[in-house]
Amino acid sequence: MARRPSSCGWAGSRCPTPKPWCSTASAGTALASCCSERQATVITPNTWVEIDRVVLLANIHACRQLIGPHCRLLALVKGNAYGHGLLEVARIFLDAGVDYLGIEAVGEAIALRTAGISCPLLLVGPIPEANIPLLAPYRLMPMLTSLAQVQLVGSFTHQVACALDVHLKFDTGMHRQGIMRDELPELLDVLAKCPGLHVSGVATHLARADEAEHPEWSRRQLERFHEMVTILAAAGMRVPIRHAANSAAALLWPEARLDMVRLGIALYGFWPGPAVQKVCADHVTLRPVMTWKTRVAAVKNVPAGCHVGYNASYTTVRPSRLAVLPVGYYDGYSRSLSNRGQVLIRGMRAPVCGRVSMNLTTVDVTDIPDVQLGDEVVLLGRQGHAMIAAEDMADWLGTIHYEVTTRINPLIPRVVVG
Repeated sequence: MARRPSSCGWAGSRCPTPKPWCSTASAGTALASCCSERQATVITPNTWVEIDRVVLLANIHACRQLIGPHCRLLALVKGNAYGHGLLEVARIFLDAGVDYLGIEAVGEAIALRTAGISCPLLLVGPIPEANIPLLAPYRLMPMLTSLAQVQLVGSFTHQVACALDVHLKFDTGMHRQGIMRDELPELLDVLAKCPGLHVSGVATHLARADEAEHPEWSRRQLERFHEMVTILAAAGMRVPIRHAANSAAALLWPEARLDMVRLGIALYGFWPGPAVQKVCADHVTLRPVMTWKTRVAAVKNVPAGCHVGYNASYTTVRPSRLAVLPVGYYDGYSRSLSNRGQVLIRGMRAPVCGRVSMNLTTVDVTDIPDVQLGDEVVLLGRQGHAMIAAEDMADWLGTIHYEVTTRINPLIPRVVVG
């Protein structure tokens, strides 16, 4: 009988036919067996993302020091933990003792529960009606953002005679999600008819918290939030947890921290924006947790006047040495980085030349001595004394660093180091 492999190329919950003997591979390799009973073959990925455990723990500690011992910490792991790897990062947060994890979708929650993550999960995203029956079995706290949602979830708890902890989201000026102030009387009526709904928290979201130069905007939102909470209290509703602060607000506005903060980008080592960094960098240290890597797949010498890549968008102006990297827009390395991006090889910057392809990217290494097949390449992060920051890539792309990290293909292995 064939030997059972210890793992397979499918990472945990993604496996379509999981076997009880499957486990997660480490050190940047996956053990592929095609979910069969054959002996496993070690596969080295073309590209991978390293997550520095020590740095992540240091960021958590820095944020804990800032918010103080009496403020709860919710760590956001939505969007594949901002591209860092849902399960890999959640386990570190759990070890660090965060109070809550914040997720966007029920699928993320099921993956966490299946992996043994037992801490409270706050579902901050919309809930399709068909997913409401999954809330109680997986011990999820939904954040209800409209009267219709409150009625829908409340009706379900009544039908099945179950109790459910929920948070309510109030719209105080962002006008995206949330219950409006003039809807509070109706909200109280609905809640009175839904004894299965236990309101354990209320929240709002600050639209301009990262703009240190506009404090009046966030302060006005906080005032509206407190007014709405006061209305609930006057009606006899006790709310244990009030939360309004995202990373920017938690860093800039002590008055916004309340009973809990919802931290995402800061925990991963990025400043929410330049204004926040300018104000806070002297007393808070944040370091990026992620390094995105690949290896040189080919090196070739070409003459001057040689066209490179699709549509001949780049032409060499001198005899050049080119390195081909096994990564492209499928992996999340944007096609918009064509003739614009840079990578690090041997601690030096190499510019992208020609179009970024689906799975390949070409860079000019003429000025980097002795580049060879197999050399490690950093697409995002630090190599030696040089660094490609997420903010650099965001500038090249005309976007924000949040998008840079979250667009990295979730199928790329996330490897915890340190």
